[in-house]
Amino acid sequence: VIEVFQNRAWLGGLEEASEIYFSKENKSGFPVEFTDEFTKAVPSGGGRVSALTFVDDKLLAFKADRFFLTYGDGPNDTNTLGGFAELENISVDVGCNNPRSIATLPNGIIIKTGKGFYSIDSALNAQYIGAMVEEYNGQTVTSANLIPDLNEVRFTTSDGLLLTYNYYFGKWNTASNLKSNSSVLWKNKHVLLKTNGDIFAQNQSIFKDASAGYGMVLESGWISFGSLSSFKRVYELLFMGTYKSAHRVRVKVAYDNDPSWIHSGVYDPTAEFPVEMYGDDSPFGESGTVYGGAPIDYAIRVRLKRQKCSSIKFRFEELTESATTGTHEALTISDVGLLVGMKKGTVKKGQTRNMKLS
Repeated sequence: VIEVFQNRAWLGGLEEASEIYFSKENKSGFPVEFTDEFTKAVPSGGGRVSALTFVDDKLLAFKADRFFLTYGDGPNDTNTLGGFAELENISVDVGCNNPRSIATLPNGIIIKTGKGFYSIDSALNAQYIGAMVEEYNGQTVTSANLIPDLNEVRFTTSDGLLLTYNYYFGKWNTASNLKSNSSVLWKNKHVLLKTNGDIFAQNQSIFKDASAGYGMVLESGWISFGSLSSFKRVYELLFMGTYKSAHRVRVKVAYDNDPSWIHSGVYDPTAEFPVEMYGDDSPFGESGTVYGGAPIDYAIRVRLKRQKCSSIKFRFEELTESATTGTHEALTISDVGLLVGMKKGTVKKGQTRNMKLS
């Protein structure tokens, strides 16, 4: 593994597992130069160094289950002045064995460990942030890139998923069918090298992968108002956003921590209410004028067939029928609301779930 820190090249994971190597300071017009004297001893245990990175003015050396710290300006070329601090063990609980899974954050780094995704801040505090994507821990990460304009870090995988972490909101999302060997940020565009050799460059104005369109899926976690055992009625779900082009939506609902989708329905906003796109006849004047436009307020109200529950979960799926030429964008969702009424007492589970003490 290799990293650049303090204008020097650092090497780890070599034949000598107990050491990492660093070069002389790089000088323009000269090759990178090493010497046998420029090494740092790595504390034993945990195997070889498997990743190197830096946070501010600190170099971090990772093994599979732990990481170490060094700092300083380094020695001069003759090793007679200056140096780096001895490696200090910071954690024996968080490590990283895949250097491709490390990306910078505005205040630290993000890594994928054997236990999932962690962030490490400038004070070297490790925080677990991967609970929402634990089911994908078995995916092999092939690259990690910071997308600063969108406050995102994107992880490509060889298994097909693109995992995206929004560090502003602390939320994750996924995209499928993107098996990738690597990716890079090039001219402010995220560019993927897929496993089949295709190269994809991000275009934020087009909502399709090459010629294939895709639909948005929004799925909530379990929502419980009040305590988990409290009893309530959930009367309605309300989705609000912006209409872009012809589509349908499917909504599924599950109840009481049962993962099975109990009720579902499909809604066609184009058929249910009139939609005028720009260039259509205006609803504000006589026929022949062309000041129509997509409605700003786009709302779907879902009246639930079953209302009494202790918790609820929903899934919103976009079913694209046709799309605005060249974009395939059907809609945006900006807000989700629920109309809920609380009831007295706790949820009733039936006589077979009651326990009597003697």
